[in-house]
Amino acid sequence: ALDLSPPGPAAEARLAAARAIVHATNSLLDVTKPVVQGSKDPSSMNAMSNTTAEIFARAKDAGGDPKNAAVQQKMSGAVNAGTAAIARFVNALKAGAVGDREVEAAIDEMARNAADMDSASLFAAAGQLEPNAKAIGQTVEGLQAALVQAAKGIASSSAGVVAATRGTSEQLGTASKQLAAGLTRLSKLSKATASLVGDSLSQQNILSGARAVCLTCQNMVVSARTAQKSPGDQTAQTALQGSSASVAESLKAFIENAQATNSEASRGLAELEGAVAEIRKMLSTFETPAFKGNMNATVDDVIASARALAESSPPPVSACN
Repeated sequence: ALDLSPPGPAAEARLAAARAIVHATNSLLDVTKPVVQGSKDPSSMNAMSNTTAEIFARAKDAGGDPKNAAVQQKMSGAVNAGTAAIARFVNALKAGAVGDREVEAAIDEMARNAADMDSASLFAAAGQLEPNAKAIGQTVEGLQAALVQAAKGIASSSAGVVAATRGTSEQLGTASKQLAAGLTRLSKLSKATASLVGDSLSQQNILSGARAVCLTCQNMVVSARTAQKSPGDQTAQTALQGSSASVAESLKAFIENAQATNSEASRGLAELEGAVAEIRKMLSTFETPAFKGNMNATVDDVIASARALAESSPPPVSACN
């Protein structure tokens, strides 16, 4: 006959515990879907769900045969496994949160570098770019080589960011952090190089080129974060590819500008050296008896020539500041 008597205290306790587990599991699943994507170990969610189901199965067996030691041992093992799975899941979420914070910090650092380059470019346009401490004892050629090397490092780091979108949130955070550090180095080198370049236009080209690299990298990291969280979203994946291509283009333009700046600087130095050699030649000739000069010159002619020399001196001097 069907037993319609109320359940005893032990059965009531098991039912209450089961209801609590069901409610907690349902609540967790409800809030986890948008958060767990890209965590350090996404499989931990499935493991936790499986161990929860195992707890129910073992609890059912234990309820049917409460005095069976083997059944009770299995129940205890299922509970321990469930506790371990929950701990693993929480740790995965923490790792994912760290990765998200590192990505956000990298984006902020890139924005600051872009703003710094923009500000320096405005000073260069006004002819007021201050000498840079990093440039002391350096040459344009040496800094230009360092700029090209830094740009190549950024190209490698940007590829690492794209690759990290197929990994975990923590890996994306690490890759983004590395890229941001490379951009900070590039920005400092750009200001140092620009401070050694004579003309305002070349200064602006270097600084605005560095700014473009910072902005395209920032946009790529934003796209990478979205693409990782939505691996099945074709629009997000296409946006990532486009932003990665923009980074490559901005780096190519930057390197070309840096190399052109070096060529301009070398040509300017060659012209100055030629002028110095010509002046030394004239002075050495002047000191010999063979030099006759303008025999009809007057004091007024000497004064006029001296004034012309004084007026011609400021342009090359200011170009070197």
